[in-house]
Amino acid sequence: MFTFLTRVSQASRLRVGLVTAGVSLSVLTAVGLSGNRAAQAQDGEMETKISAPLVVNWKFSTSYFPNSLAAPAVDATTVYFGQGNRFYAVDKQSGGLKWQYPADKSTLTTIITAPPMVSGDGVYFSAADGVYALNAATGKQKWLHFKIDSGVYTNIVAYNDLLLFGGSNGRLYALNAKTGKAQGAPWASKGAAGIEVGDFITDLAVADDLLYFITNDQVLHAFSLVNGSRRWAVRMTGANIRISTPVVSGESLYIAAGNRLLNIRRNNGQVRWQINLPGDAAAMPTVDPDGNCYLATSNRNIFAINSQGRGIWRTGAMVDNEILAAPVYSEKLVFVATTLGGVSAFDAATGGLRWNYTIQPTSSNPATIPTINNIAAKPIVANGALYILSDDGAVTAFRGDLPDTLAPIVTNLNPTQGDYLNGRPPFTVSAKVTDDGSGLKMDTLRLKIDDRTIAARPTGRENQFKPGFYYSPENQTVTYTMQTSTEAGQSGLADGHHTATLSVSDWKGNVTIKAWTFYVDDTIPRRAPRPANTPGGTGRPGAGDKGGGNGAGGG
Repeated sequence: MFTFLTRVSQASRLRVGLVTAGVSLSVLTAVGLSGNRAAQAQDGEMETKISAPLVVNWKFSTSYFPNSLAAPAVDATTVYFGQGNRFYAVDKQSGGLKWQYPADKSTLTTIITAPPMVSGDGVYFSAADGVYALNAATGKQKWLHFKIDSGVYTNIVAYNDLLLFGGSNGRLYALNAKTGKAQGAPWASKGAAGIEVGDFITDLAVADDLLYFITNDQVLHAFSLVNGSRRWAVRMTGANIRISTPVVSGESLYIAAGNRLLNIRRNNGQVRWQINLPGDAAAMPTVDPDGNCYLATSNRNIFAINSQGRGIWRTGAMVDNEILAAPVYSEKLVFVATTLGGVSAFDAATGGLRWNYTIQPTSSNPATIPTINNIAAKPIVANGALYILSDDGAVTAFRGDLPDTLAPIVTNLNPTQGDYLNGRPPFTVSAKVTDDGSGLKMDTLRLKIDDRTIAARPTGRENQFKPGFYYSPENQTVTYTMQTSTEAGQSGLADGHHTATLSVSDWKGNVTIKAWTFYVDDTIPRRAPRPANTPGGTGRPGAGDKGGGNGAGGG
């Protein structure tokens, strides 16, 4: 499985293409709307446990930047995040802007490439031209940025007074956190700053005095943080396999490599066990305090595996959309984010769904609200709150201890109340259904036409052509279409009055029942079909009743 190495050859340079954004990322803050790849809290902060279901606390919007991996970092008072070519600090309680860098209307001439790291009085982030250091309280530069022409795409980790990161020039660097100066020997070689190790393909993981990472030649490295020496290195077999960042758990490392999950001894790199997965890993795993591992795969499944390599859940959990970011474990919950703004919480013991939500796209510029809102950055949990950075450039903060007394809203009725229209198939009944607080609890959604209950279409893309009503999180619309062929014993609606009734609750138990009537007369000429969610509007997702607002729940 592995071969031990005494010397590691230099891999070819990893080329990462990024285009510098030339637009200003102006700021819009929405308050009270009910990374460091691990969040950080200052000493003495009272810990609050997170619980599900959750409610939106606030949302801070900037501008669209696709596939951002720069998950937020959180301390006792502030949420820090980078989006494209600007860096932000917002108040953790209100979501109000504290500062931004650069402070004026200008932007960086580079792109922020990884989550920030908060240490002491500083916040540090990687960029396509090096490493930046800012005062965490003011946003002013601590020292001139450490320039690396090829850029830095790994996270930054702190050890004592050092900042460690991997450059895209294949060198492992250690900087003095106070001055930004590169350390000399043992953190320098061949007359230059940094140790030559090879091209980084994962982030860095730290445990005790050891640093772990994987390079492009599929070598797993363990370096001593005390003296900068390589403790051991092993080569992972399997050509061109996708490899995730090592995750530390006790005396083990968990690594997802293609369709395998490996448990590796931290002290020597030997494999304790490995299991095959029913698909390639979508991202790095997450591990709970008992050594149980939670992993998402490319076929949208989530699995739980104990420290002995055995499955925990009777059946794997599943989401509707592609998973790009690593799951997160906190307080017996596993949080998973997906494309199209999906966020779900699963019970860590059973895999049962405890909550889900769809973050609708917003923007600091109402004229440029994006139509797609993927989540590529890892969710962050800190002091009872969940923070999500999405492609629309927004951070959404959720809490489980907030009230939600507002029921879901049903609008954009089709047919409209009192409408007269032809009822021959295909005939569509639809309505926009939103809930900006805790989100829609989709298993409570019901639709009736007159006295006939309409069955829900099974979830998942594979069922999109099956009969029944369905809910689209992208445009927040419930749709049911009677096809030309006979469905449920009917070929259409008879002439006369009819009533559609839609009922749904949110995750906090608030219920809405909406009934509306319309009249069918088959002597009326058929109308051209109207795009969903567009009565007199643009049909742009997120441009509904509240001008883009903050997402409705989905499932």
